[in-house]
Amino acid sequence: MKYKCDQCSKYFNCKNYLKIHERIHMEERNFVCDICQKSFKLEHHLKVHRRTHSDLKPFRCLQCDKSFRRMYHLTVHQATKHSIETPFPCPKCNKAFKLKEKLNRHMMSHTKPFPCTCCESRFATRTQLKSHSLVHSKLKMFKCNICDNSYSYKHSLKLHMKSHSKDMKEDNPRPFPALPVRKDLPPDPN
Repeated sequence: MKYKCDQCSKYFNCKNYLKIHERIHMEERNFVCDICQKSFKLEHHLKVHRRTHSDLKPFRCLQCDKSFRRMYHLTVHQATKHSIETPFPCPKCNKAFKLKEKLNRHMMSHTKPFPCTCCESRFATRTQLKSHSLVHSKLKMFKCNICDNSYSYKHSLKLHMKSHSKDMKEDNPRPFPALPVRKDLPPDPN
């Protein structure tokens, strides 16, 4: 017998699993982390969260000894680092993927379900649409600190800054001022 969730129509083999699942639809979050006070709807989610406050990484890769806090992260690691298999083929093109999540994301590129409300462009992800919308907004957040030109995209400013590098080398041996650094972002790994 299958048990169906009234909220989202998901099915479960066991009535107990359905009861646990139904908690995600409730507003109350009864499981609170005693370290950071973050609250969760399910006790299991709290247990997984608690590992972020410790060095405990119980899921170890047998091929390289790297350890992970979550089983899911170990599974992704093994699929992407130690496997050459691509068991998730795209039914619309010849690409194949190591992870189902990657295939799902790729499938969006075939449908492009996010249309721009200002032009005919369509996008595979909400993030791409949001980035594109800057073109229509006239919002230019990236300002050149040499000539006051402004750009909608950071990469456009970087390209523009290269035009100053020739001028600065000829006129002045000192390099041009650095781009402004946002202190709320983590450092660039490159």
